Amino acid sequence: MPYVPARRRINRWGFLPVGRGGADPILPPPQRARDKAAPHVPPPLERGGQGEGSAASVAVREPDIGAAAGDPSPNPSPKGRGIPSVPLSQRNLWGRGIRTAPLRRATLCALALLCGLSATTQAQAAAGTLLVLGDSLGAGFGLPAEQGFVPRLEAALRSRGHDIRVMNGSISGDTTAGGRARLGWTLSSKPDFVIVALGGNDGLRGLDPAETRANLRAILARLKERKIPVLLAGMKAPRNLGPEYEAAFNGAWPELARQYGAVLYPFFLDGVALDPALNQPDLIHPNAAGVAAIVERILPYVEKLIAR
Repeated sequence: MPYVPARRRINRWGFLPVGRGGADPILPPPQRARDKAAPHVPPPLERGGQGEGSAASVAVREPDIGAAAGDPSPNPSPKGRGIPSVPLSQRNLWGRGIRTAPLRRATLCALALLCGLSATTQAQAAAGTLLVLGDSLGAGFGLPAEQGFVPRLEAALRSRGHDIRVMNGSISGDTTAGGRARLGWTLSSKPDFVIVALGGNDGLRGLDPAETRANLRAILARLKERKIPVLLAGMKAPRNLGPEYEAAFNGAWPELARQYGAVLYPFFLDGVALDPALNQPDLIHPNAAGVAAIVERILPYVEKLIAR
């Protein structure tokens, strides 16, 4: 079998082998005397009778990718050999040329996008943030995410020209004791303002009004210590618990608001409670129309809060 230089051999898939030692596997070095003396022999074909036009032949006669892309090359393809004259740094794993201009453009676009996202993040960080510390009424229980109290309040504030991001710090079923227990990590988001809307579950469970008052006091004291303005949304006890319980329970919010200088919204469910048209079938949690009514009524108080 006649000698075929290693740099011109092809493997069984019809691709040129990758060279060793950092040498260009496609661009041959200057012809040696032995190569000049050796006659030109076409590459050996795989068994199966592949002829000219087979995959092996086409792979050897591949057009010059570097020239097609307009890349200057100091080593043009030898005439008739069909060996691509593409610099090694611009080839992929199979020795084929890579168009570097689109890659450079894609890299620049990605950098520009990252810069834009960074600027947007900084702008959002600079805007005011309002935390809603509540229970299922603040969490939007039974409603799609976009129809809950938090997103509806944020949309209303932005429609009034306030660059405020409202954060949901509400957990369904939570009591004033639960809100007090998680206040520390809830404040890790460093809000500029806080709405405290807790106590509904305390009344539904008939918890001692003194405990509810103590928990709310601890929450307000912590927020005052952090110098965070607060809106305190009041709650009302179910009437079946008796007038004494009702008086002790309902009186906690006005008293604590005066003591800690919070903005008082007397009743979170004002105009919505027990109205079948504005509540879900349980007559406890507002529906989408009920949330809209709550947002409309509480919005002036929230504007008073963020003006502080």
